[in-house]
Amino acid sequence: MKAMDVARLALYDLLKDKLDEEPARLLVAALPPGPDELVTNTYLEQTLDARLAEQTDKLTWRMITIMGAWTAIGTSLFALLSKIVH
Repeated sequence: MKAMDVARLALYDLLKDKLDEEPARLLVAALPPGPDELVTNTYLEQTLDARLAEQTDKLTWRMITIMGAWTAIGTSLFALLSKIVH
């Protein structure tokens, strides 16, 4: 028997004396199957924050690359045009 099953049985035994047999069974049956595997809000926030930071870094470097490329193109075009005009 799994530890979770033992814990559920113990909870059921505690609740059936207080609530009666049927409500205790319904309450224990409504519990999620593996609460150790459930995702917490803290985990979601940390994961989301990490992913957002990663995406921000990627987008920042892409923008730097794009701006650098446009700067190089603009400078080259300006130099070419200045030679043509003079």
